[in-house]
Amino acid sequence: MDVSRYIRDLGKFVRRLRRLGINRLDLRTFLKLVRRADINVVVDVRRNSFYKSKQGFSPKVLRKALKRMGVEYLYLKSLGNPKTGTTLPENEAKAFYQQFIREERQDQLKALFYKIAHARDSKQKSFCFICYCEYPKPCHTYWLIETLVNLKRSEIREYERMEGHFELLPENYPGFDVYSKSSIKYIEG
Repeated sequence: MDVSRYIRDLGKFVRRLRRLGINRLDLRTFLKLVRRADINVVVDVRRNSFYKSKQGFSPKVLRKALKRMGVEYLYLKSLGNPKTGTTLPENEAKAFYQQFIREERQDQLKALFYKIAHARDSKQKSFCFICYCEYPKPCHTYWLIETLVNLKRSEIREYERMEGHFELLPENYPGFDVYSKSSIKYIEG
């Protein structure tokens, strides 16, 4: 099956998504990166948003600072990685987390997907997912974005014939993990 057309369609969806680990950032640097990347919505999916070493990154502080910049802030704690998922080996953790959000957090996942997939106005084109992880793998934000890509795939009727699924390969961008059609890999079966 030639999946190049599907990958091109999904590329339009995924290129608006970014992932940023805030582990080594201070608030000022984070805000500069958000502004430079022209992010419109920051999606915070940290299960635990309070760390003594990361003061300034509480939802309240982030919401206020981002609002001053005209950036929307969504704190979706319910899509954070459950404690059980953090103790598993990477291959098991990914499967556990993706099953968890598809089954136990289905409403929140679908609401987020709808917000991204159906953002019509130019104010909501770029979304940045944040958590503490520095690298995309093994990070639940990476797995969440991959799940959103596969939800987009299932929304398009022609994709129903496809037996496989899509995985993402992050590309480097200053400070961010970004995705494009070249990031998408089709896995048969």
